[in-house]
Amino acid sequence: MASDSGKAVQEFINANNTFTATVYKVLKGETGNLCVSPLSVETLLAFARSGCRDATAEEIRIALHLPVDKAEIEVGIKKVLSRLKETKNYALHSANKMYVKKDFEIREEFKTAATEIYQADLEDIDFIKNIEAARIMNKWVEEQTNNKIQNLINADDLDRYTRVILLNALYFKADWVSKFSFPSTKKRDFYKSATDVVQVDTMYCSPNSKRKFNYSVCDKLNAQFLELLFVGEDASMVIALPEEKEGLAALEEQIESVLGPRHFWKTLLTVALPKFKVESKICFKKVLLNLGVRKAFNEKEADLSGIAGCKGDLVIDDVVQKTFVDVNEVGVEAAAATMGRLIVPRSGIKGPIPSFIADHPFIFYIKIKGIIAFEIFKSESNNFFVSPLSVETVLAFAQSGSKNATAQEIRAALHLPDDKGTVEVGIKNFLPQLKDGKHHALHSANKMYIKDLEIKEGFKTAATEVYQADLENINFKKKAEAARIMNKWVKEQTNNKIQNLISSSDLTEWSRVILINALYFKAETMKRDFYKSAADVVQVDIMFFPSILKRKFSYFDCGKLNAQFLELPFQGEDASMVVILPNEKEGLAVLENQIESVFTPREFCWRTVNISLPKFKIESRIHFKRILLNVNLNGIAGSKGDLIIDNIVQKTFIDVSEDGVEAAAATDGLIAIPISLGRGPIPDFIADHPFIFYIKIKGIIAFAGRHLYNLDAKIQLLKKSEVPQLFKVIRQNRIWNKKPLYTSKNIVQVDTKYMISVEKRNFSYSECHKINAKFLELPFLGGDAF
Repeated sequence: MASDSGKAVQEFINANNTFTATVYKVLKGETGNLCVSPLSVETLLAFARSGCRDATAEEIRIALHLPVDKAEIEVGIKKVLSRLKETKNYALHSANKMYVKKDFEIREEFKTAATEIYQADLEDIDFIKNIEAARIMNKWVEEQTNNKIQNLINADDLDRYTRVILLNALYFKADWVSKFSFPSTKKRDFYKSATDVVQVDTMYCSPNSKRKFNYSVCDKLNAQFLELLFVGEDASMVIALPEEKEGLAALEEQIESVLGPRHFWKTLLTVALPKFKVESKICFKKVLLNLGVRKAFNEKEADLSGIAGCKGDLVIDDVVQKTFVDVNEVGVEAAAATMGRLIVPRSGIKGPIPSFIADHPFIFYIKIKGIIAFEIFKSESNNFFVSPLSVETVLAFAQSGSKNATAQEIRAALHLPDDKGTVEVGIKNFLPQLKDGKHHALHSANKMYIKDLEIKEGFKTAATEVYQADLENINFKKKAEAARIMNKWVKEQTNNKIQNLISSSDLTEWSRVILINALYFKAETMKRDFYKSAADVVQVDIMFFPSILKRKFSYFDCGKLNAQFLELPFQGEDASMVVILPNEKEGLAVLENQIESVFTPREFCWRTVNISLPKFKIESRIHFKRILLNVNLNGIAGSKGDLIIDNIVQKTFIDVSEDGVEAAAATDGLIAIPISLGRGPIPDFIADHPFIFYIKIKGIIAFAGRHLYNLDAKIQLLKKSEVPQLFKVIRQNRIWNKKPLYTSKNIVQVDTKYMISVEKRNFSYSECHKINAKFLELPFLGGDAF
């Protein structure tokens, strides 16, 4: 760790040298004496960068020549700032401060960086009382710089737009190792140019004093270098003197070499050095613009959402630095203070109002108290919905009865701790949280049905105490009756939303145990005036919420994923549904390929958004056997190889409407004797195109899915003669189409494809103009043939 921090410090030092050179090049065109503190402005800009995002942060990083890794930057700066306080022989003080408009909410992450990395104090202030606010802040600067920097902040620069003032103050005072003699200081000639000579107070030291100096000559630069050490000898002042009277401009052109490492040797010298005092005020905005920092100052492009709000809500208005340096016979006193002023855009436009128009495929999830309860599972080219939480519960339940490599495989697949005891403690503490909240219905239940099997006491204990499961004996040979009993239990647990989870044909003479998890969730959306309309592409019911009503939502625009995120809270606000909409009409496949990033926690911002989101209802049935490898269980009963997981099946249901969301899932794990052995700008969120969704409950994805589109046809396919009636319904729906149907080439390979719901049965209808043909898929029992 020490070596890592040492490397980070060295990288910051290298960056400091390079940044100083680039700043100097921009400022060298200024007239008169100049003093700048690159360290002060670097610290302040790095401080601001901690709250910047994406391209805004990257521009500042490049300008400061900092490492790519944010953590590495913060390690280096934290170490450097600490080192600046480790002084005994001279005074050195660096301080950061953040003044925030009263009632303006700063993100906790930025507050943490401010206090822990930049060691900054935070203070609320009323910028409207601009004179008093300027007095308070200038007083702080004066105190930090021994009164050398005064009136850094002008009261006229503070107004109703001001939100944050970032300040850095730097003070240094040190004595020379060998002081200059006061009597030796005299008026001597100083050549402002070859022809312009003035008399200035000049300190003097002759070789007769026997004093040795660190000295270097550089023929390449045609200059001499003098290093004057301060007491303690870990700080020094270096003076680069061109050989020619008018050689400064040529030297400035090679400023990188001037500031580079140099070898000095000690020697007797005749030294004549003017006493001088310089005070400067530098408006760094134009300097930074020259260095490529543009987005942070641009109202339409600035992204300081890591500090507060959303992209476009804050912009850096100006960066100003005042410096002071006094060089005399005793030593040097120097000070600098840098101010960064952050405002809301003066144009009154906090970035364009985004539109969240869900008219193409998207992802969604639902979370309750931070837990994602429902998640994506991609298989066919239809809408689908899956509850990882439900199947995870069943597998974890089975894991408690597994041993050795079998148990380890399940834990690895579920990303659970290696220790079974730790797993069970976590689940035991977690499952009680899956219960009704004040504003939503949430229910999870586990059940174990057993046939003629002596269950080990250890597994019984885990079933009842950890998984809160009821155990019931059942005769699997009476297949129809057994399926009816188990399906009745599932219906009761899911408010009749999940029916016929278990087929009697799945029960055989080898069936020994059925593990079932049922999960049910229902919540109303926050009471808002949604406007319902009909889309004219595939005629789906649309929930519409226009920006004119000035309602705000949790919104995030992710440039990296090229997608928008919208969080819709349910009553009570501890549960919500998040919809992820790709910006491209055919962007769903690309988004799904980055699904880990999709489910990564986001820092949403609270802002006005134009929203259009379709109502939809999805029912799915997923066979998890093709996802999970067969695993042998020996911890439930008998010996190794006596039992095997034969299948895991899940049915899910979700209904999204103006009132809210109702979702349910049930998963069964069928454990059998191995047959082979005989045993063993305001964004528009207009969801009028396919999308992905998921549901989180207390941080765990419990429901998720993809919505393409669906049509309801109220007919019964009882005989072949009625198939034309179905085509008639389809033709009628095609007449409604006014716009092209957006589908992903990665999802369908035909010109047009519909999913048609007929009396709770799903049929896939396709058209291919190339061969002038229509296709209707009529699935057989089992769903794997049609």
